[in-house]
Amino acid sequence: WRIRLMVALGRFDDADKAAAAALEQFPGEAPLWLMRAHLAVDGAAAKQAQALLWTTHALALEPRSVEALLLRAKLQLVVDPLEFAAAEDDVEKARKLAPNHPEVYVMQSRLAVLQGDIDGGLAACNQAVRVSPAYTPAYMQRYYIRLLMGDSPGTFAANLQDCNTVLVLKPDDWRARIARAEMLVKFDQERLLEWVRNPKRMAASVGAILVEHGEKLT
Repeated sequence: WRIRLMVALGRFDDADKAAAAALEQFPGEAPLWLMRAHLAVDGAAAKQAQALLWTTHALALEPRSVEALLLRAKLQLVVDPLEFAAAEDDVEKARKLAPNHPEVYVMQSRLAVLQGDIDGGLAACNQAVRVSPAYTPAYMQRYYIRLLMGDSPGTFAANLQDCNTVLVLKPDDWRARIARAEMLVKFDQERLLEWVRNPKRMAASVGAILVEHGEKLT
């Protein structure tokens, strides 16, 4: 619990050192290996490669750990983005163990998109939303996939709805806020022309547009 508290407080380096020290005493504790791996996901490349090994250690101790399988798949794509087979194998194992786990389908979606299967990626996202309607990463993954599919009024409406859903579920999600603002600037042409004619009003208008659309669509 002490290490988790450090993570909650944003003391990631201290948490990593504490986990490393704990592993010297308890090398058979799979959660400690996973904790170190999670802390390294957004770190330097060398650290990510180490984290991939740490997830393998965790799986040697707990072969049925869905968390470890999904994390190893994610790290595999970070360390070697073209190594689809190993990541797909881990994700499929996780799906068999936990068929209602939404991250399974988000990972399937990412793998499909990386291999050029946009429709398959969208279908996997839809499945993630079906099994867990409150899982916000599924909505944002679906938003990014639709961007690859090109602009259209239907795409705009669907993406705006997904962003608003995320912000209802998680109001502090900055990715959804930025995505929604970009869409409104891009597609609300009347407001955009008004800004071009009078740039000084732009800053004040952004907030008003977000409030307006949020009230109508959330």
